[in-house]
Amino acid sequence: MSKMRGPNRKKRISPSQNWLDAKLRVGKLHCRIKRIRADWQHKYSMELIKNNQIIVMETLDIQGMVKSGGVSKKDFNDKVLAAGWYQLKMIIKYKSEWYGRELIEVDQYFPSSQLCSVCGQQNQVKILRKYICSGCNTVHDRDVNAAKNLMTVGQWHQVTGQVISTASQYQYILGQK
Repeated sequence: MSKMRGPNRKKRISPSQNWLDAKLRVGKLHCRIKRIRADWQHKYSMELIKNNQIIVMETLDIQGMVKSGGVSKKDFNDKVLAAGWYQLKMIIKYKSEWYGRELIEVDQYFPSSQLCSVCGQQNQVKILRKYICSGCNTVHDRDVNAAKNLMTVGQWHQVTGQVISTASQYQYILGQK
């Protein structure tokens, strides 16, 4: 579309027919992508709802994740925004209420990827995908470790009805403090 003559209101130039046709094709393509994403979100959320009584999610600051960065982070930012995480969260939220499932939202400041799932030690990990815990020398993948910690939060909630929100509460559960 950038190579074609588009509308110019200041000069009162109407767009070319090729530009209008291209605009229609691009609009149809974006509509198709939107429907494919929505279909996947509904199928995935339904699978989660059917297979789990309790679903634990982190509340992520998507806009904050996207704001920081630079040229190298542009691809990551585009993928984060294209995934539609907020819409997926909203779908899971209303379906969990509809089907009587419990949705636990853990605070975005809970250090789920930094806490060791074995000993509860909080490690200052910012960049590395894998790291070694300074407390028990266990090798962790950040995403897998965060998933284990969130599962522990869900199990604790199932037993006590309380949501863990700080690292010290998590360490208390593991019996470290």
